[in-house]
Amino acid sequence: METDRRIAALEGDGFMPHCGIELKTDDEGGIYAEFTIGPEHRNAHGFVNGGMLFTLADIAGGACIADPDTDIMSLDADFHYLKNVKAGKVYARPRIIRRGRKIAVVCVDIESEGGILLATSTFTYYTAE
Repeated sequence: METDRRIAALEGDGFMPHCGIELKTDDEGGIYAEFTIGPEHRNAHGFVNGGMLFTLADIAGGACIADPDTDIMSLDADFHYLKNVKAGKVYARPRIIRRGRKIAVVCVDIESEGGILLATSTFTYYTAE
């Protein structure tokens, strides 16, 4: 399955487990990323740190274009914080906007466990073999 191959391409990533982020597959065979909010993810006000939401989106975006034979590097990102939460799970759902030979553009929506849209983003990635 193509999704399993994309997830396998990121198995050596040490930062993802450090952050508590897991890659999953949905019912349609797509990839998404999730984490359960813990004390290490919260800022001084008890909300999820904005950098954690950005990291979740970047990992999900890269995962949806990942390939074991290709290196992926983030080139650019446009991130819009809309709301925040203090507890539960947070999900990043990527969708490819354009995939060229070397450049890919991916939109990623960040949602709470209750389906509240927390952030929207667009990432541009460079892929090299």
